[in-house]
Amino acid sequence: MICLFLSNSGGLGGGGSMVPIIIFFFRFDLKRAIAISNSTICCSAIIRHLVNASKKHPLKIDEKGEPTGVLVDYNIGALMLPAITLGVTFGAILNTIMPELVILICLVVLLVGVVTMNGTKIFSMRKAETLALVAPKAAEMKEIGAKRDSSELDHDKIEQEKIVEPAASVDLKAIIGSENTNL
Repeated sequence: MICLFLSNSGGLGGGGSMVPIIIFFFRFDLKRAIAISNSTICCSAIIRHLVNASKKHPLKIDEKGEPTGVLVDYNIGALMLPAITLGVTFGAILNTIMPELVILICLVVLLVGVVTMNGTKIFSMRKAETLALVAPKAAEMKEIGAKRDSSELDHDKIEQEKIVEPAASVDLKAIIGSENTNL
């Protein structure tokens, strides 16, 4: 249930993760576990649609600044429906024809492929986000280092002027410059 909840909160059906759970915990055979998984996907899709049907899309805004349009994109659903129908039809036929061992091998290969693809995508997205966060800080540190190097040169100049003039008459901002006020 937790796996199904997490999958649904992420926008997925969770059927691929439900099949091993149904087999392991409830001791169903593979063909029945796939059928039960498909029914849980259907139920979760109906519930998710009922929850999201009344929500407005946050990026579609009218001239008053209020959100318009629905959150669910029905065009994508209509575009995917023929492929889903064909996949379900061929899957049901293959599920009755093929032996359980072949179905299990296909399921394991599919799940390993999906996990690998998603894992590499997650790591590449994390790397890109980390670089996006680190790049401005690195530029800021480089700028601070450049200012520090120039201020060390100005600091030597200040020390020489302190020797010549009394300390009360030295104006640090005038000597260092208005752009470098970090001292």
